[in-house]
Parts: sequence; C-alpha cells; structure tokens
Amino acid sequence: MRILGPILVFAAFFFPLSWAGVSLVRAGPALVEAAATGQGVARVWTGFDGVRAVSGSRGRGFEWVGPAAAALILILLRGHSLAGLFATCAGFAATESSLLWMLFGGRVPNAMRMLLAAVCVAVTMAGLRRMLRAVDTPGRWERVALLTGGFAAPVALLNYDRLPVAAAAALLVLAAAVLPASHEVRGLSGWRWVSVGTATSLVLAGGLFAAQQTRRAARAVGVDHAIPAPGKLFFQKGVNLTAEFPDGYDSDRIGNVLDELKGYGVDAVALVPYGFSGRGTATVQFGGRNTMEGDDGVAFVAAQAHRRGMKVFLKPQVWVGRGYPGDLDYPEAAPRAQWFAAYGRFVDHYAGLATQIHADLFAVGVEFGKLTVYEREWRELIARARRAYPGPLTYAANFGPEFEGIKFWDAVDYIGLNDYYPLPPDLRVDDVVAKVAAVQKRFGKPVIFPEVGVSSAVGGEKEPWAEPNGAIALDLQARAYEALLRGFYGKPWFQGMYWWKVGTNGFGGPQDPTHTPWHKPAMDVVKRWYKNGTR
Repeated sequence: MRILGPILVFAAFFFPLSWAGVSLVRAGPALVEAAATGQGVARVWTGFDGVRAVSGSRGRGFEWVGPAAAALILILLRGHSLAGLFATCAGFAATESSLLWMLFGGRVPNAMRMLLAAVCVAVTMAGLRRMLRAVDTPGRWERVALLTGGFAAPVALLNYDRLPVAAAAALLVLAAAVLPASHEVRGLSGWRWVSVGTATSLVLAGGLFAAQQTRRAARAVGVDHAIPAPGKLFFQKGVNLTAEFPDGYDSDRIGNVLDELKGYGVDAVALVPYGFSGRGTATVQFGGRNTMEGDDGVAFVAAQAHRRGMKVFLKPQVWVGRGYPGDLDYPEAAPRAQWFAAYGRFVDHYAGLATQIHADLFAVGVEFGKLTVYEREWRELIARARRAYPGPLTYAANFGPEFEGIKFWDAVDYIGLNDYYPLPPDLRVDDVVAKVAAVQKRFGKPVIFPEVGVSSAVGGEKEPWAEPNGAIALDLQARAYEALLRGFYGKPWFQGMYWWKVGTNGFGGPQDPTHTPWHKPAMDVVKRWYKNGTR
C-alpha cells in the first residue's frame, strides 16, 4: 500500500505534465526553427492534446529539441519524481511518432531517425526511473504497479483507440521496472500533493474547454441546405479534399482553399474521414481524438463548402496498415460476420454524420474488393445507411474485377468507380469507356468517379493508382486529365468525378510528382472543362 500515495499523485498531475511534455515536443521544434532561421511561425494551435506549432519546414531538423529539453529539465530538477513524470511524457510523445513510423511506416528508417528514436527511448526510460524515486527501494512488482498506475494506465485511457501506443507504454514500463530501484528517495505522497495536482488539472481542462467552446461559437455557421432526395441526379464537378498535416478539416484556413477551388470551377468536394482496420483482425476503429478528420472538422468544412454553394460528398474510408481495403478478406463465416458488424457501426456513425452536415451524397464503402462478393451483407449495409441518411448513396469500387463484378449496383443511386484503369501510351480512353458503359447498361444507373487521377511522374499512365518516384511529368498528367474528361464528360449517363486529390495544406506545385493536380497544369485542364464544358 505504500505505493498508493505516489500513484495518486502521479495520476493527479498526469494531465498537466503530459500536456506540457507533449507541447514541448510538438511545438518546440517549430519555435526553435523560427527563432534560428527567422522564417516565423506559420501556425500555432492549442487543444486538449497539447500545443502544436508549424514553421518553415515544419521543424524538420529540429526534432531533437523536445527530448533534449526534457532531459535537461530532468537534470536540473535533480531527483524530483514529478520531473520524472514530465520527462517521461515528453520523451514518450517523441518516441511515439518515431517508433510507430519505424514499425508501420513501410519504409526503412535512415540512421538519423533511428538515432533520434533511441534518444527518445532513453529520455523516457530515464523519466520512468526517476519516477521510482517516489518510493524507498520498491520491489519489482511494486515498481511495475507504480509505473503502470502513474503512467501506462493514463496513457492507455487517453489512447483507447490506438492500441500500439498503449502497448508501447506498457513495454517501456516493464523495461524500466526490470532495473534495480534507486535508493535516492524524494517522498511524494499525501493529500496535499493530490489536491494540488487535481486542482491544476481542473484549471487547465476548464481553460482549454472554455477556449474550445469560444472558438466553436465564433466559427459556427448556419446553413439552410436541403439534402437531395435519392434518385435526384446532379452533375458533380469535384475534387477529393483530404485533411493533410498540419491543416486538418478544422483549419481556420480552409475557407481560402475552398475559395480557390471554386475559382477553378469546382462545385463539389469529397470529404474523406478515415477509420482503421488491419489484416488478421476483424475490427474497424474510428473517431480517434488524434485524427485530422474528426467529426467537428468535417462539419466545419461542410458548412463552409455549402456556404459557398458547393456540394459535399461524405466518403469515409478504411485505412489498412501496409495495404489497402482490398486486402481485407474473411473467408470464414465467424470473423466475416464480426467484421461486417464492426463496419456496420462505422457506416451508422458516418451516415448519421452525413445527415447532420446535410451532405449531398454518401458512400457506404470504398474498394473492399474481396468483401463485395458477399452481396447479402452489402445490401443489408445499404439498407442500414438509408435508415440513417435520407440522401443518395453510392459505393466506390476499385477498377477492374470489383467494379465489373458487383451485383448490388441496383441498390445504390450512383454506380461509383474509382477510375485507375491503366492507359495506353497515346492515352486513349476508348477501352475504359466501353468497360464503364457495359456496367452502366446492365444496371441502368448513372455513373460517377468518387476517385480518379494520374500522378505527375513519368509512367503515371501505366499504373494510375501508384505514386512513382520518377521524374516529374506535369504534361503527362495534364494530357491524361484531358483524355479522361474528353472521354466521359459528355456521356448522358455520366454524372461527374472527384479528382484525387487536393490537400487542406495546399501541397503540390510543379516539383511534386504525386497525384495532386494542385498548382500544376492539370488543374488548368480541370478549370477549362469545369467552367466552360457543356454541363
């Protein structure tokens, strides 16, 4: 029981010290870069998960600032256990991004990133060891309990939707508890410490909540926008508007992006909030606090788009680590039923959000190539979506066998093709048009492209879905856009497309080889067709 007092103190101080540690890691690099280079701070924003700042190259090259400052504080405050908790939180915030990138980023990290990850882990471990000084020579299981209650358990609670983060905290706790305990004790117990920590947490939380409510009230926009009825067709001159760091859907600068899009003739945006699933699991996680596509942000950008007379297509997608949704496969009945139940909750949530934001169109799924063969389950999902959302529905099928083989197109309002069919060297689209027309004729439904695009790199037409790292080929991308628009735009059964993609942070430009057409010749092609086309 001698560890109960320190655990309560650590728990009481966890929120303010974690908030400060995370802020040091997420804002410190950009602030130091701004001071060192004179570039200034592009953006600073504050939330319950800390302060963030962006400056110049977004703090790249200064990532060491957070863990180095935490280590310095640990040295200066010599022995105090609360300094250990602060250093642990700061070190872990830096460790989290480094280790998760190394484990799930899909690329081999360079030596500097590996070194930084090692330094972050060392700072975290030093902080955990300092926390143990709150108790005189605790036993091994007491050490585990103390560090779990004071650090790992709060981390798990705050990251309930991010299992790898909670697991990493638990592993670090076990590693720190294996080492012998220090005999240098700084007592840390008593109701006075608990009261101070609790009061500090409440004051900080109250201030952040008040600031959040004030910001929401200042940004609230009332829009009287009717949801189109199912079967009421409308042509969509769209782009996919994706949330890209550092500007999520709640960015104060989103209005500028929408205004510029409207100048190009864009009258519809597809918003893409992500859920998360994994091969080998039958779960679908969504709504995490750390996403840049949270419900409040989606609602905000939707209101801003409607205010400008633009339509909103809510297209929630599932992100699959080291793969894509078409990799998900559940040949056995039990895990398949479990996954469809989990995905059904995902559809319920976002169909409800589509109703709340008065979305003009909703997608019940995106590119589940190995799962759309289960026709009954998808018809049930579509019926489920219609109960939650009164507007038109589509499904975004991957090109090829999935698109051409789906049997439930009659149940949705628009046949949706993510058009990444390969194109020949001359970029003729006749064969693609014939494939799409055959499916349309069979079901008699209008067709849209929830996604369509080609990268601006050499060879982009051969694998339009890929983002090669080859030489820049801006003209190739522009000519492919022209060919696709010329081939489909005037077809009476075709009702529009959403180019992949324009980011909220405005990334792109003539030196960018990725899919985005932003600030490239392809966007001028879009403008000419969207503003001067026949529809």
